[in-house]
Formats: sequence, structure tokens, C-alpha cells
Amino acid sequence: MKVKSFLAVAALLVVIITACSPTPATQSAQPPTETPVQATDTQVPPTIAPTDTPVPPTETAAAVEATLEPIGTNPTGCTNRADFVADVTVQDNEKFNPGQSFKKTWRLKNSGTCTWFSNYSLNYAQGEQMGAPASTPLTTTAPGQTIDISVNMTAPTQAGTFTGYYGLQDNAGQGFKVSGNHYVWLTIKVEASAGVGTGPTVAAGPTDTTSSGFTGTGTGTSGSCTYVESADYVNQILILFNTARAAQGLPPYTINPQLSAAAMGHSIDMACNSNLSHIGTDGSTYKTRIAAQGYTASASTENTFAAPPQYGGNAQAAYDWWIGPGGAIHRDPIFSTTYKEIGIGYAYVDSSDLGGYFTVDFAAP
Repeated sequence: MKVKSFLAVAALLVVIITACSPTPATQSAQPPTETPVQATDTQVPPTIAPTDTPVPPTETAAAVEATLEPIGTNPTGCTNRADFVADVTVQDNEKFNPGQSFKKTWRLKNSGTCTWFSNYSLNYAQGEQMGAPASTPLTTTAPGQTIDISVNMTAPTQAGTFTGYYGLQDNAGQGFKVSGNHYVWLTIKVEASAGVGTGPTVAAGPTDTTSSGFTGTGTGTSGSCTYVESADYVNQILILFNTARAAQGLPPYTINPQLSAAAMGHSIDMACNSNLSHIGTDGSTYKTRIAAQGYTASASTENTFAAPPQYGGNAQAAYDWWIGPGGAIHRDPIFSTTYKEIGIGYAYVDSSDLGGYFTVDFAAP
């Protein structure tokens, strides 16, 4: 009885074991087991086709990061200011063939207290762009250091004299001045050639004969200050204004001698004291200066501008500033129907911060 029971249990175990084991057909259908491959840092994932020289992803990222100049931070309240040092390449009024390519390099000094990083830039502002990029990033320049900023340009295809203006911007997009002026600039001459037309130009200013590159049409003194006048610049401003007004169907401005005396007096004051402001060094305003000349105005206003003439600070530059970056407060008087007369003054002092100073007084009796 015990033997039968044992045989019955044994038979039952055989059935259970047979049921739990794979059939021979199933075993032969499975692929043989492969030796596992140890993953490495350079192993290419199965979904990416292998290359002859696999590169770890971290190496590519590091290479890209290495090409970017680090951007630091400036202390709160630091100041941005630049001083012009030199025209390294392409001096003003240098001659080029139509369409000729060239590289302009300005050398500037960081005279502020902020460090310039690669998120600072030199941007095209106005005038003839000459194929220059809209923005050129700076390289890291600490306070007291100089920087050479190079811009690839192309001369216009027309003959004539062309000036382009470029301004510095900080990391917040705020412009800051170069030697007290808003821009650096470049003036080139494109010589006429066969089949090339002549573009419109304003009459040339005074002949360059002094060490500073400027000679006016007369001199004067104010106390111990000797200044140079330019009747040419005064006439050019009047022509530019009235040409622009005629294009808008507006009557021309006429020169009033009392307004001219007020404007000239303020230009002399600014040039002799390096004071680019509507407030005179004696505390005067354009209204009190106009009244002091005996002119009774029902309405009046004033435009001023200053820049070294040897670096493009001529009548055209003053006009371009007033109708462009100077904004509506400077542009509107030029096209006003309220003002009827103007006075124009220009004074140059070689030792002043900005060289030549323009004043235009607008008024209606």
C-alpha cells in the first residue's frame, strides 16, 4: 500500500515537472545567449549610427563654451564713458574707389568705471552705413584700458563724400558718449569713375590747414579765450534747413541779426568753457539771451550741437543729429510753422572738449 502510494506521488511529480519545463521546439526558437558588452563613455547609443571617431557629448559642449568670451558683472552705480584715442586705419577724407572694401578701426579708451564685456557693442547710428554690420560686439576692456574696434565696410558706388556715425551701447542697450560726443564717425571720399554718378553733397567746409585740421573764416576773443568762427558752417546750416523745409512745402527761414548775436554768444561761451548746455556759464537761458539782444519773442527755442570738425563735426553732422537721434525736440523746430526767423552761431576752440559748438535760436516776433 505504501509502495503504491509512493509510485502515485512520483508519477504526479513527473507530470508537474514536465508541465513547467519548455518544450524542445520553444528552446530551439530562442537565439543563443550573447556575452554582455560593458558600456563605456564613448559607446554610441544603438539608435545612432556609429562614426569612425566617436566624440563624447561633453567634449562638443566644452568646445563651444570655450569660444565664448566670459561675461562678468559690474558693480552697481559704475559709469560708462569712452575717450577717442586714434583712427588706427582709414583716416578721415581718405579716398576709395566705388564699391571698394576696407576695414575701419577705431582705438578707444575705457575712461569710465564699468568694465566692457562682449554684451557691450558698437552700433551703426546714422549717416552712410557703408555696408557695416548693425552691431559689433566689444571684447573685455577694463577701466583704463584701450580697445581697437574694427568694422568691415564697403565704399558706396556713387562718387561723393560720405559720413557714417556709430555709437557705443552697454549691456542694457543704453548708449554712452565718446569724448563727450554721442558717436565716433568716419568720413571717406569716393572718387568718380566711368559710369558712376555723383551723389548729393553739402558744400565743403573751411580748408584744413591747422594742426587740428580746421581753419575758419575769422577769429575773435572773449576774455582770455580765442575762438574761430565759420561763416561757411553758418551758411550750410541755413541751406540745409531751408532745403528740408521746401521739400515739406514750408516757407524758408530768414536770418535775424539779433537772434544770430544771441546764438553766437552762446556758442562762444560753450566753446571757451567746454560747456555743452542750453544753460550758459552765467546762468542765462536761450530766452534771456534772446531778450538781452533786444528781440521780443512770442515763441522761441534752441538747438545745440558739438563735435570736433577734424572728426566730422561739421554742419552736415549737426543737421543729421538734429533731425535724427536728437529726437523730436530738436527736429520739430526745423519744420515748425510757429517760428519765422533764426539765428545761427558757430565757435571753435582747439583746447575745448568738443572743439566746435553750434547754436541755432528759433523765434517768432
